[in-house]
Amino acid sequence: MSQNELGWAYNRGPGCTPSLIGSLVTGMNTSYWQCTSGCSSTQNLDNVNYICTGASVQENWEQGERTFNYVFPGEGPFVVEVQYGCHIAIQIPVADANDDIVRCRWSKGSECVSVCSSLPSATLDEETCTIFFPSTHTVNGMYAVAITVEDFPRSNISIGGTTYTPNDPMTSVNLQFLIQTASLSGGCDERPKFVNDTPSEGTVFNMITGQTIHIPFYVISNATISRVDVTSPAGMTYTSPQPFPGRPGVEFVNTTWTPTAIQIGSHILCAIAEDINGKASDSRCVEIRVTDISPCVEEPCANNGTCIRLGMTQNFTCICLSGYTGDRCQTEIDECTSLPCLNNATCIDDIDLFSCVCRPGFTGIVCETDVDECASRPCTFLFDCYDGIGMYDCKLNSLKVAAILLSLALTILIIVLIIYKNKKKYKHVDHSWLSNYLDVRKPDSQPRQVYMPQQQPIQTTKQNLSLSKVFAINESAEINRTDGKLFVVMNLTVIFKATSLTFSKIVPERFSNFLLHYGYKEGILTVVRAFPEIS
Repeated sequence: MSQNELGWAYNRGPGCTPSLIGSLVTGMNTSYWQCTSGCSSTQNLDNVNYICTGASVQENWEQGERTFNYVFPGEGPFVVEVQYGCHIAIQIPVADANDDIVRCRWSKGSECVSVCSSLPSATLDEETCTIFFPSTHTVNGMYAVAITVEDFPRSNISIGGTTYTPNDPMTSVNLQFLIQTASLSGGCDERPKFVNDTPSEGTVFNMITGQTIHIPFYVISNATISRVDVTSPAGMTYTSPQPFPGRPGVEFVNTTWTPTAIQIGSHILCAIAEDINGKASDSRCVEIRVTDISPCVEEPCANNGTCIRLGMTQNFTCICLSGYTGDRCQTEIDECTSLPCLNNATCIDDIDLFSCVCRPGFTGIVCETDVDECASRPCTFLFDCYDGIGMYDCKLNSLKVAAILLSLALTILIIVLIIYKNKKKYKHVDHSWLSNYLDVRKPDSQPRQVYMPQQQPIQTTKQNLSLSKVFAINESAEINRTDGKLFVVMNLTVIFKATSLTFSKIVPERFSNFLLHYGYKEGILTVVRAFPEIS
């Protein structure tokens, strides 16, 4: 019985759709599972239709599963003969068409039932699917081997609503065969070997559909080579072993294959040589990866997006540069959609960035800062500045005005008090000596003599000045020394307002006991009395 699970790109498989889940879909009646080795000829075993188990239009996939029974004719190549007493390594060739990771493990439970762990002292390299064991237990012993082969995704994927990680197997195949430890002549190393010009183990060949490839295998042995068994993909042909000219003892098998469009994927080609003594070589396996013309050749991703092909299919995905989106990177992302600019600014979209044009009164990358128009102090002393949006307003500060007016009033009051005090003081000063002058408040008259004690008469001259009534009087005294004599000088300053008045200037003929003189300038009359020397 064969149980299989298949996955396809949407609408490229048997026809699974979301509405047909649970139903048998039959869109691939002419595509078959085939027996390509171990059968008398290539045989169609069953078509690949399946029970629909899941599909997604958006994610572009469909999948299904099915089982079928087939009885292989004859014994088939299910017995692996090894030489007794040797350390044996048997590699199981595995590959996955979707380039998934393939690992092997020992079968367990219902997978193997009575043949679980039947091969004594054997170990399994799960990554390379290679069995190692010593064939030293029983001559001509027969041992059953049960191996389970699983494939794992290279990254997390979701199929039919189930998420698979790289640690979760998606599908599995149970493989069972027999190993016989035959008694063969000669040493363990006396067996066929692959030599130079044969591809190394694990070599990968890449080719496209419709291209023909030739892969030869060269083998040498102390005994005559009886056969070279080849495990190959469907449609591959190969020659029987034949001597290679110019290389004595070397025989070769040449394989030829031209893959078709339905053979896209990974294929394993293995060869094992056996001589006439029944001794077999180690297997030599290579991988052939078949693709068609990649959908990425036509550069389907716009705006310098990177095209990545999905496995061996015609499906691809685009990795977009920053600023673009869409299944083919065809859409530029509008960074202004999220309204990043503040305060009603205008957003200008660009590739993977944006810029903001601020309204008057705002600044910053996204116009987040209100400009302070009052920072330059545009208002004068008596006005306070009030910041607005793109403007400012100057308002009169009433407290400042009141303070200035109060200061002015106090200043005027102080001046008035000083003047009043001086006038009051002047009333108590002896001004009798002014009788020596003409009365400046009366009209001009004839010159008259002024007599002073112990002094000759002195002449007076008349001089006209424009004076007015007395505005202020200041008097002071100081002591001066002239020609070695000490004098007391009394100064009297009389301030007038301008009017048309006349007074006489006293000019003494000689100086004896004291001196009177005066001066007038810009409405101020200054009278000076000089007294005799002070003893």
